Amino acid sequence: MSGSNQEPCSLDCLLKTKNVFLFIPNLIGCTRIFLLIISIAVMQSHYILCATCYGLSAALDMVDGYAARKFNQCSRLGALLDMLTDRCGTMALVFTLGIFYPSYSFFLSLSSIIDISMHWIHCHVSVVRGQTSHKSGMDKSLPFILRFYYENKTFLTYMCFMNEAFYGSLYVSYFTSGYFYFFYIAAAVTFPFALLKSGLALLQGYYAALEVVQIDSQERNKNS
Repeated sequence: MSGSNQEPCSLDCLLKTKNVFLFIPNLIGCTRIFLLIISIAVMQSHYILCATCYGLSAALDMVDGYAARKFNQCSRLGALLDMLTDRCGTMALVFTLGIFYPSYSFFLSLSSIIDISMHWIHCHVSVVRGQTSHKSGMDKSLPFILRFYYENKTFLTYMCFMNEAFYGSLYVSYFTSGYFYFFYIAAAVTFPFALLKSGLALLQGYYAALEVVQIDSQERNKNS
């Protein structure tokens, strides 16, 4: 009887805890990191295990966001953890692709640099604004495509999926082409979406830089 009461109590403690590290979405985020580490460890040798762990980690990205809203446990730590896990996972995959396809290493490295640097400056501006997520509170003065990208969750999820599908297809294609060259075809079909996502990353980085300059100017005017 005591065993049956213990589990609800533990869940209740997690729901009521003030320790941000123990928030349910952040614990899910740590699980994502664990799966990602396994994926990276076997990335150059065991593609099925790698793809499975990488895919589960990516799928949990949607779960932790839902949990944060469901249990009212949104936090800046969670937003940063979410963004860094996404960026580091893609970076590790792209770097491995650079080893597999050395003739394309420049373009692969460039895509990773754009992805990480533009998201970093955008996330930094969000923290300065006091937001708990870099995906919320988009300025109405921003271009429509950028606001639509972040405010329409369906479009955002679709773009992220197609971007990961492009790199994932390239990765699996190194080991096998699949039935009827499925992974080659998938890479070709998803490439435009990966290109568009890089373009959107450049756009968000540009406008984030403009906002940093505006904040600097306002602070200098206050001190003058």
